[in-house]
Amino acid sequence: ENNIPKTIEYFRMLVQLYPDDAIAHINMGFTYQKSGEFEKAVKEYKEAIRIDPHAVIAYGGLLWVYLDYLGEADSALVWSLKMISDNPQNIWGYMNLGSAWLCLDSLSKAEEAYLKAREISPNFILNLYRLAHVYRLQKKYDKAMGYFDEYASRYPDDSLVPQALYQSGMCYYRLEF
Repeated sequence: ENNIPKTIEYFRMLVQLYPDDAIAHINMGFTYQKSGEFEKAVKEYKEAIRIDPHAVIAYGGLLWVYLDYLGEADSALVWSLKMISDNPQNIWGYMNLGSAWLCLDSLSKAEEAYLKAREISPNFILNLYRLAHVYRLQKKYDKAMGYFDEYASRYPDDSLVPQALYQSGMCYYRLEF
């Protein structure tokens, strides 16, 4: 039905019945997020993490809200570091850490985080694209161009390929002039 208020009602009952179920809190958080109730979503995601620090999907939801909806890069930074502490080999922690540093205008720290994510999972497409942009912003056009080109050649059917090729061309232009 896609009835968000009814979904919230059902998940609220589920959380009341099973207050120590991390998945119930994650689902409640995601539903609040979908309804635009971001502070309530944050509360539910944090509760899920308290219950189960290895619930990386709860961290993912929390960081998504902080970075994309609330624009709270400082909070995203803190929670990315906690995610990495609790789940050191999970690529999402490092990728979100890179995004938080990028928002805070620390390009070298963003680069470091994205490179660590690449070390863990070299084929993670979104991380590769973000790393290329960090190099572009650092005016390391040769590196950026290489990553944009790698992205386009490895994932030719991805919707961001035209943008990656455009960015690669702009990096080439800047190298030449």
